[in-house]
Amino acid sequence: MTITFTSNTKNLDKKNKIEFTAPVTISEMEEFKVYEFIEPQNNVANRIEVSHNAVNIFAGPSSIILILDELIKNEYQSPQGPIFFDSNMKELVSSENEVYFEYTLEQANKIFGEFKIKLSINK
Repeated sequence: MTITFTSNTKNLDKKNKIEFTAPVTISEMEEFKVYEFIEPQNNVANRIEVSHNAVNIFAGPSSIILILDELIKNEYQSPQGPIFFDSNMKELVSSENEVYFEYTLEQANKIFGEFKIKLSINK
């Protein structure tokens, strides 16, 4: 089984698209469906947990917690040290073979990143 990960981002005024397909392991943990895969360009382990109203993203040592229509305080570990920001998930749609979610990241009430993520499962 594989996952096709598609990310459309807008950081300030710069747009970027990342897309790759990788082997995936899917499991369940409490109310979450868990997708685990290796991001091939940087060889980083990714774990994305999805419930009906929340998404938890773990990429290497960093994590982002998202809850639908709620502003959540996060701490992100970067090579330069911790970065503190708020996340706000605007949309979450999940089906058997696809997950789509949109969220923003902000500091001091100023949005610095907009993200549209799609996970497609290929059996």
